[in-house]
Amino acid sequence: MSKLTIQYILILTTLVAGWVIFMLSIHYKHKKRMKEIDKEWEERRRRCQLERVVWLAGSAMVPYDEVRPKTDKLSPTKKMGKHTMR
Repeated sequence: MSKLTIQYILILTTLVAGWVIFMLSIHYKHKKRMKEIDKEWEERRRRCQLERVVWLAGSAMVPYDEVRPKTDKLSPTKKMGKHTMR
């Protein structure tokens, strides 16, 4: 082989190796960013579920006086005044 052919092969090999290293670094950065995004989404999902649970627990804790009717069977009967029909 001539010296020129060896130089072309060496340049081509260097370019291919550089391109492969560049693509692997981009792939690694992309994969790292996707893991970060997955962690962020998982944290948001967990926070949303926690807020939903807190909201449901808060809405379930309505004071008893607001829920029960004002007159129930256990309360004493009211004394009504005499009603006269006119």
